[in-house]
Amino acid sequence: PPRIVYAESAAPVADPEAEDTPITIAAVQPVTELAPATVPEISATTVSRFSAEGPFQVQLSALRSQDAAQAAWTSLQDSAPDLFAGARLDIQHADLGARGVFYRLRIGSFPDRATAKGFCDDVVVSKANG
Repeated sequence: PPRIVYAESAAPVADPEAEDTPITIAAVQPVTELAPATVPEISATTVSRFSAEGPFQVQLSALRSQDAAQAAWTSLQDSAPDLFAGARLDIQHADLGARGVFYRLRIGSFPDRATAKGFCDDVVVSKANG
């Protein structure tokens, strides 16, 4: 399984030589633009912490291809469906020049920084227990 690293910035943590990079969590990423995405159904017992108009996103990963980012998203959803219920997926293309092209897997939106950080903490716990 991917290794999770907690980070306070949105810069991708990536080894330019590696095919896939570790999952990076950045709870302080303001929303710039959300791409349309399929939103999983939320059961009556699930309380979503996501907000349709929230100003924060969480970056879960920076990978070398859009397919790898999509596969990582699917894997995360499958491993903890209640945790990711209601999240909006945003895969952003980032050309870092000599370092190469990365696809940043971000989800959101969160109404405030504390909620985004709480979500990051829950992802770390979920991956440690999974």
